[in-house]
Amino acid sequence: SENSTRILFPQGEFDPVSGGIGPKPFNWPGQKGYADRMASRVWTVSMVAHGEDSLAPVAGDKESVMHARQVELQSIREWLGLY
Repeated sequence: SENSTRILFPQGEFDPVSGGIGPKPFNWPGQKGYADRMASRVWTVSMVAHGEDSLAPVAGDKESVMHARQVELQSIREWLGLY
C-alpha cells in the first residue's frame, strides 16, 4: 500500500515475484527522493533467491546475502534513530 511506511523489500535477483513492487512510495536507489531516510526501501540483491536473506545465517552464506542483512539492520537502526 502507498500508505505503508518503513518496509524493507530486498529483492533477490532470482526473485520470481519482484515485478509486482513498484517504485512508489518506496526508495529505489537512483530514484528521485531517495534521500528520504524514513521511507520504505527496495533494493536488488545479486545472486540471491526470493527470501534467502530472511533465513538464519549459516556458514557459507553468500556475501550478497550477508550484505543484504547488514543493509536491513542499518535501515532499521536509522528508522529508530540509532545511527
